Amino acid sequence: MLSLDEDIQNAYNFYQSLLICMNNNDVEYFKNLISIKLKDMHVGLRKSFRTLGRMSEYIINALETGCSRRR
Repeated sequence: MLSLDEDIQNAYNFYQSLLICMNNNDVEYFKNLISIKLKDMHVGLRKSFRTLGRMSEYIINALETGCSRRR
């Protein structure tokens, strides 16, 4: 299914990258992810992407302090 639509594949790849970033507490990777231009983001993810941008300070804090680690 992913091979049928490039937008869906890009959205899936972004989401998977975000999961990897959170699982590894990787602040720099997160900063790189949220530096993507909004116009390059799939329409279905734009609202979530804007929320990540607004909450980035708190997300980065959680990544740095280890509050996002799985138990």
